[in-house]
Amino acid sequence: MLSDLLLVTNQGLVQVGELTKRKVIDYKLNKRYPRENIVKVKLPPRVISDCYVDIAKLERKKFGELLTYFTRVLESNFFNLDLDYFYNNIKTLDIKELRGKILNNHVLGEYLIDTNEILLYTDCKNTIYHELFHMASSCFRGNTAFSGFSQDDVGIGLDEGYTEFLTRRYFGKSRTFITNYEDQVKLVSFIEKVVGKNKMESLYLKANLKGLLKELRVYLTQDEVVDLVSNIDKLRYLYGVEIKDFSLNLYLDYLRESYLIIFKAFVRKLVREYQQTWLSNVIIDKKVNDFLEGGNIRSYVDGKTYRITGLDDFVNIFQEEFSKIGVYFNESEVRK
Repeated sequence: MLSDLLLVTNQGLVQVGELTKRKVIDYKLNKRYPRENIVKVKLPPRVISDCYVDIAKLERKKFGELLTYFTRVLESNFFNLDLDYFYNNIKTLDIKELRGKILNNHVLGEYLIDTNEILLYTDCKNTIYHELFHMASSCFRGNTAFSGFSQDDVGIGLDEGYTEFLTRRYFGKSRTFITNYEDQVKLVSFIEKVVGKNKMESLYLKANLKGLLKELRVYLTQDEVVDLVSNIDKLRYLYGVEIKDFSLNLYLDYLRESYLIIFKAFVRKLVREYQQTWLSNVIIDKKVNDFLEGGNIRSYVDGKTYRITGLDDFVNIFQEEFSKIGVYFNESEVRK
């Protein structure tokens, strides 16, 4: 049986070399995050809310000042139609402090969807904003947990990355995770450039992972979308359980593959705009520069810096995709 072969392989990891070790890890991660589950995601349920928060009552709750500030920020920056889950959950939300009980994976706080509770394992108050975004984008219906860009175990990497991204956008950088959110945050920031800020924020607050996948399918094949979501889930898992020497290259491979898929989505979107409006080279150049933010993309793992991808890969994808419509650019033009 395959499981028996894997057991033997695990026992002989030192002898069989890094390639086999990586294959074993990849196999286990594919079993942990089945690709077919990504295709099966459902539309989130609708809830009816009165779009009202009793601020005076909220201020009297534990962490009332932070809850009130979070509420005002959300109501100032988002449409009420995007805040149904927030209004539905905020009234019964409970926050418990469990200091000194940091979990093995170094989580400083977590939101429990089924009980509508935030558990804080630290006195780092800024962590609460990250967890409040989870609360504001979550609904538990039947046996399914809908939360931001995740459904049960699908899309957790996307969801954590974008939750932290929004936390930093509206409240500054938080210390939610001792290890690292940086790669997930950077990836979702590039995805947002493809989907659009307002659209992606709205989909997140409505826990509409299916809607996000639909937006990406405009520019990517189904396999590419599945690879992207799956890779980001694997990245989160690998970093959360501590990267070993033999899993580091696998982690970096998943990261690089994810960026290349997002590059394809952006360039294909650019090709469509070029066909529809005949963009000038100046406008294309500006869009590319705004997207790449200076070129090379790096990852920081255990105090070391690794170059993941950058302008060379982007130029190759750019030329390949535009050549499909019979348009050719000199490499120097794309590199401006």
